[in-house]
Amino acid sequence: MCCRQERIARNGNTIRPTGQEKRNRPRRATKTLQQRLNGITNGKKKFAVIALLEERKVAEARMKTRTRLEEEFQKRKSKPRLH
Repeated sequence: MCCRQERIARNGNTIRPTGQEKRNRPRRATKTLQQRLNGITNGKKKFAVIALLEERKVAEARMKTRTRLEEEFQKRKSKPRLH
């Protein structure tokens, strides 16, 4: 914090973040569907909605396959071995 005060004194009252401060700035979490749509102009909105729905479908499918694989793995682990 001290260097920040020095910088204020040095350049009047504007604070520009240094590179280090930029790197330490917390990243914003991924946007919600609504936030993405708000940033899109009306002309492209229809396509954007389609794209986002596709994206969601893909994500859901990925989760399903993952759970299925995990279940199969558990089944395989629990099977008694026959020598």
